[in-house]
Amino acid sequence: MDNMNPPYSQDVLQMVKTAIGQLNAVERMLNEGVCCTQVATQIAAAQGLMKKAVSLIAKDRMDKCLPSKGEEELSQALQVLIEKTNK
Repeated sequence: MDNMNPPYSQDVLQMVKTAIGQLNAVERMLNEGVCCTQVATQIAAAQGLMKKAVSLIAKDRMDKCLPSKGEEELSQALQVLIEKTNK
């Protein structure tokens, strides 16, 4: 790994692992025919966690990588982050 792309924080990795667990639970619930409101709640929880992870990733990258970039690159990176998080 080079200095321009340091590893992500343990918080982000844990969020991804937790979301994977939640999605595995969704798959099990769907196969078992669990009530749709319970399935939807689990999906919403995973979705919320992934949104939080995206925010942490964006902050992490901005703190670690973008200070070495020029103003135009910074502006482009921010635009991409805004577009990705608003989907």
